[in-house]
Amino acid sequence: MQTECNGARLNELGKTLYYQSYQATERQRSYFPRSHCAYIDDSGSHKQGPAFVMGGLVAGWSEWARFSEEWREVLEEKPRLAYFKLKEALRREGQFGRLSPKQRDGRCDRLFSILKRTAVFGVTVSVAWDSLKIPLQLFPKIPLTPYQLLVVGLMGRVTSELARMKLSPRIMFVFDDHREGSRLERALDDLLPNVPEAPRKPVMGISHMDDREILPLQAADAVAWIARRLASEANDHHPDMSKWKPTQPYLQQLRGIPFMSSHYNDERLRSLYEMYFAAMKEKEKRVITRNDPAFSASVAFSRRHTTGTK
Repeated sequence: MQTECNGARLNELGKTLYYQSYQATERQRSYFPRSHCAYIDDSGSHKQGPAFVMGGLVAGWSEWARFSEEWREVLEEKPRLAYFKLKEALRREGQFGRLSPKQRDGRCDRLFSILKRTAVFGVTVSVAWDSLKIPLQLFPKIPLTPYQLLVVGLMGRVTSELARMKLSPRIMFVFDDHREGSRLERALDDLLPNVPEAPRKPVMGISHMDDREILPLQAADAVAWIARRLASEANDHHPDMSKWKPTQPYLQQLRGIPFMSSHYNDERLRSLYEMYFAAMKEKEKRVITRNDPAFSASVAFSRRHTTGTK
């Protein structure tokens, strides 16, 4: 991924890679370079609760393509489900309003069984809305939105975990952001120039897609929704999936997936904003200095005397 790629171009690149993988045959997929894809959704962005959460799941390209085929087969069972949404399943409303409790439990159990076989690991990042008040007041000029904060935190957590597990670092990120796709593109345009080359290099693409079409995003929606509920119940609003004890039998399947969790508490947020502020001031200082006529004149004088020219 090159620095000059903007958010819109990265989005188109990511979609191209996705559809090439999805449309390939099982034999063709075996020739793909070993790489991974993270499907991500967010919950609480409009302050529905005390925390803003981003959550998702990581697996290989071929595994996700197989997942989509199996997930769709379960959705197509009678009575057919147009899509899966955990909130509707738990409340037996929407798509699940036509199913009996027994039918609901069986369908969810089969879906989460597929997910458990597929995912290498899950990830959540979160921040409490109250924790953001102080850094936003202290550093009002820093153009770092809560959404950007979680995007960067999640991408860093995923790439570091792949390295720790000694898996291929090549990764594509797909966000469920179809209603506000430009939000992701703006975040990338603002952030990419400030991200070092090392963490950017493994990223193959970053896209936003619709969870009604891209089935792994339905699983990511479930993770984000669960994480926000856990954040609401925790005193520190940190949704620690490793401590989650679901009461529904079909949700026990998710307990078999290892989850990595990052939470921006007050101390970590302040440190992050201070670092970002220092970097921004240093960048401004360099720009002002290089545009200063006196600075340009001194550079020219120095060059004349070091090269012997007049």
